[in-house]
Amino acid sequence: SWLLLFYQIIKIFHCGKISHSKKLNKSNSNIYSSVEMEMLSWLETCFNKSFEKDGGKIISFQKDLKDGIVIYGALAAYIPALKNSIANLKIPVMSNEDIQYNLERVFAAFYEYGIPNHLTLSELVYAGPQDIATLISELYQILPLYVSKLPNLVFSCILGEIVSKSIELSNN
Repeated sequence: SWLLLFYQIIKIFHCGKISHSKKLNKSNSNIYSSVEMEMLSWLETCFNKSFEKDGGKIISFQKDLKDGIVIYGALAAYIPALKNSIANLKIPVMSNEDIQYNLERVFAAFYEYGIPNHLTLSELVYAGPQDIATLISELYQILPLYVSKLPNLVFSCILGEIVSKSIELSNN
C-alpha cells in the first residue's frame, strides 16, 4: 500500500513536467492518464520511425516495452548512430535471454550517450509498469535534447589529409 502511494507521488512529479497535446492518436483510456497516453503515442511514433514501419500499436507499458525493442527504437529515433545497430537486436524475442540481450543493448546506449536512468539492468528486466512508465517519462523529457537543429557538418577529405573548418556556437 505504501509502495503504491510512493509510485503515485513519483508519477505526479514526473508526469507533471510533461505538457501534452490535445490531439492523441489513441482512444481515451480508463487505465492511463492523458500524459501516459501521450508517452505511449510518442513511443509508437519513435518506433515506427526507427524501424521504418507504420501501424505498430503500443498500448501498454508492461507488455509492449518489456523486451527493450521499443525503448531502443525511441533511442534510435533521436540518436541516428543507433539505427545501424537495430539489426543486432533479437527480433522476434523468443526467450528471457533475448530480453536480457536487448536490454543490455539499451543500457549500453544509455551509458555510451550519457543518458541518465534510475534503474539497473536487472531491475529493468523484472520491472513493473510503474518503473517502466517512470523511465519513459525521463526519456520523453531527455531525448528531444539530443536532436540537432542544424544540418550535420561534413568534413570531406582524403584519408590522412588535414582539413579544418570553423564553426560558431551560441546559446540563444
